[in-house]
Amino acid sequence: FFNQGVAPEVLRSGLMRVLKFFFFPMTHELMWGKPVSQGTPLEKAAAGALCTLPESLTIMPLELAKVGLQLDKTNRYKSSSAAVLAGMRSVHGLRGWWVGWVGVQWRQSSWTATYFATLSGFEDLTRRALGEERAGSMPQLVQLVSGFAAGFLGACFNVPGDLIRTDVQRRALLGVAAAAEKPPPP
Repeated sequence: FFNQGVAPEVLRSGLMRVLKFFFFPMTHELMWGKPVSQGTPLEKAAAGALCTLPESLTIMPLELAKVGLQLDKTNRYKSSSAAVLAGMRSVHGLRGWWVGWVGVQWRQSSWTATYFATLSGFEDLTRRALGEERAGSMPQLVQLVSGFAAGFLGACFNVPGDLIRTDVQRRALLGVAAAAEKPPPP
């Protein structure tokens, strides 16, 4: 269970969401001088894209550890995220922990921008579909449906970035494995 990268994935996912929902309202207010509730979809999209910079930089080592453990068919890393990161650092230096950053930034910013830009629109659509009286008595349903729709739409835009990130990281990790198998010079 844990040797397939589940532990770093759970930590990465939790941290990612905390950072996203912490930085978004602050970024929106700093950029536009008004609360999110008064922002336009375009303003929310811009703030959503920008607020993911610290998120992406923070989650990168966990992202890399997850992929490294998922690719480790020979148990080279002994289910250790730290061993994956040590291997990357030995071959690529400390910057190796951020291999694939462009793909992660694309994924995070495109999903977050789309989600926050469309969420209030999906809330309005959901309220209209349910009728104001019913929607007023079921605010959690409105949140669930609109959040799902905004998240689904965001995923449509973030998949290419995620595929790029995975491929770049896979190639870098294979380079670490090849360097480990190479005999030392005489």
